[in-house]
Amino acid sequence: MRGSATASWGAAALIAPHLALGTWLLMVPDHLAFTAAQVVTLAHVGLALVTLPLVIFWLVLHVRAPPSARPTSVPSSVTRWVLVAATIVAVVTGFIALWGGDIVRPAALHAWCSVAVGVPLAAHLWLSMRRWAAGAVAALLAMATAGSAAARRWLPPAPLEAAVPSFDYVTRPAGLYEPAENCGECHEQDFQDWKQSTHARTMGFSSVKESMQRSPDLLTENLQHVGQLVADPDRPLSAALVFGACGSCHSPTSFYGDGHPSLTRPSGLAAEGTGCSFCHTLREVRRGAGEGAMPAVLDPSSFSRADIFALMSRAPFYVSAPETVRRYFFQGSGRPWARRIANYLIRWRPAVHASDYHSPVLDDSRACLACHSLGIDSPEVPHMTYYGWEHSAFSTGDPKTTVSCQDCHMVRRMTGEPVREQARMVPWGPVRQGARSHLFLGGNVQAALSLGDPGLAQKEHDLNASAATIGISQVQRNDDALDVTVAVRSERVGHYFPALETKLRYGWIEVKALDASGAVVARTSPPKDSEDFGAASALIMSSVDDPKRDTQRLVAPRTSREFTSHLALPTGARVQAVVAELYNRVDPAPIATTSRSLPAPDPPL
Repeated sequence: MRGSATASWGAAALIAPHLALGTWLLMVPDHLAFTAAQVVTLAHVGLALVTLPLVIFWLVLHVRAPPSARPTSVPSSVTRWVLVAATIVAVVTGFIALWGGDIVRPAALHAWCSVAVGVPLAAHLWLSMRRWAAGAVAALLAMATAGSAAARRWLPPAPLEAAVPSFDYVTRPAGLYEPAENCGECHEQDFQDWKQSTHARTMGFSSVKESMQRSPDLLTENLQHVGQLVADPDRPLSAALVFGACGSCHSPTSFYGDGHPSLTRPSGLAAEGTGCSFCHTLREVRRGAGEGAMPAVLDPSSFSRADIFALMSRAPFYVSAPETVRRYFFQGSGRPWARRIANYLIRWRPAVHASDYHSPVLDDSRACLACHSLGIDSPEVPHMTYYGWEHSAFSTGDPKTTVSCQDCHMVRRMTGEPVREQARMVPWGPVRQGARSHLFLGGNVQAALSLGDPGLAQKEHDLNASAATIGISQVQRNDDALDVTVAVRSERVGHYFPALETKLRYGWIEVKALDASGAVVARTSPPKDSEDFGAASALIMSSVDDPKRDTQRLVAPRTSREFTSHLALPTGARVQAVVAELYNRVDPAPIATTSRSLPAPDPPL
């Protein structure tokens, strides 16, 4: 009898602390007591690992008890086996939750095992005449439940979402931005995609390096310094602040952070380009107020300070706020063992982490605004990438029907429709709807090739090939020349085609004349640059510096536009067919091709 009583109190002593800790974790949301939740989690896991051998020994002892020690009444026997079964379920689901964390299905079952074990344990002890032990377990279960409910009711409320500070020209401590490889320790696929993307290698482009060498004064600019210049009317403003502060997009932690790294020889976070921690600590986008008159011609060399101030008032900036992230114990530590503890805490209790690193702005096209607009939204320049999308049919104002930037550039297959692909956020997690590819495909094949990445180049070309279609609408022969009119339809591009972000982005239509054998007898030459509007191959581009009607040749979303290329033929050439190819300057291969057979020419007399 004494041995049974000892075993009863031992079982209560083993299970009771788990009841208290587990009930707290079940009842109190982490965002109400974030630090306490981490302490309780570590205590719960540590206690479980320490007491596991004792629990297994108790189970074996209880199952193999001699007949004389087993309860004789049916209720006692039932509660005994229910207790054994509940304990086994708690142990098994506990191991699964220890590996997969709070996002795996058995974790929810394990959470309720505190009740599933506590109730039959108290009943079993009561029926076995261990009334003190039964009362102790019941009291502890009641206090844990009541205490958790009271904590939920009276603890100071804390929002699940991270705070959204107002915009100010203030840089953030650079040390709060975490290296991307830290994120990759759990988000393996997203990290590998990002690492291959041009976002991760913005500082590696030859064009960027050349631009930085031409503008060394801009490399030290950061948000705080820009604010000082804007606020002081006696200090001269430079148009380059609007158009040429490379670091604001190519290395945003350098522009929004206070680290002052070298951008000519970047290392660490600066070398990561547009990294995980910067985007995932965005809280809002400050849109320009649009105060002041716009310059009549967007020629930076002629801007007055008033002109530049008017542009600056329109320039959007990100509200980067890494300081609002609620950090887990050892998060961001330089010691791998300490960071592993943080990673497991995040795995076990991910709600706060998921909220802090996925602000609602990331699901909105505004997340792309400050870098993909050149800072201008005006009637004079309506075709900048973001604003071209915002004024298009793709932006309906209804989240259910709007096709966002993410729907085309954060997917593996562009459809031109709202896309919610399926993938795992972490290797141990479930397949989730609404995953986003972090390749950030944008069609820049030349950039991928310059980085020595043919795999990425092929993905970029495939995106281009799905962007537009072409068809020959008219062919007119005049002596030894052909005027070939080609209709370009931009069906899946949510902004103007081609995207006017730099002068390297322009398109053209190349036309070839074929004889009966299929040999090329003549072809149009491509334009020399983005301002070569007189090229034989029709140029698809828009002039920003001199916006005349005949230089505005972009194709609006979900519309068609005709372009005529003039093809000179050799004297007496007999043309059997015409082939038209659509090119984008950032892709060496044609992105769309069409052909048209011509009537056989009359035989010579």
